[in-house]
Amino acid sequence: MERLKPQATTVFIRLIDKMKACNFMKIVREDYHDLILERLEVLIHTPSGTGKLYRLAHLLATNSPHVADPEMTFLVIDSPKYGTLVIPLSYKAMDGEMETGIQIRHNRVTSCIKELQAGHASFANVWLRNIYSQGFLSASMDQISIKLVA
Repeated sequence: MERLKPQATTVFIRLIDKMKACNFMKIVREDYHDLILERLEVLIHTPSGTGKLYRLAHLLATNSPHVADPEMTFLVIDSPKYGTLVIPLSYKAMDGEMETGIQIRHNRVTSCIKELQAGHASFANVWLRNIYSQGFLSASMDQISIKLVA
């Protein structure tokens, strides 16, 4: 399983930190699509440790409130041996089907399609660099909508 590069990992962790204890966050930046981060209430067991699932997406301004482009899921593992690992699991473009590079069954990683998952990691590294450069990490609290989702 390929993890994010250190710079992209830092951006992702800083986004998680903005969520605080909530499960859902939307950041609104003028001139950009809204960015959402959602903590999914699932623990996944891997050889590197137990991780949490997150969904990251840009929401498009359309008539439908749930059109995302792109949308990715990530596994975040705080490993005493390896540090914080952020591993892309899946990718979906607006007009495409969900591409799953890492399969999970019964809360365990069961398989990995290495080339597909490496492509997801490569895309995520660039996307998170863009998220940083577009100012989503420096968004003020009035630009952030944080909700606790039950």
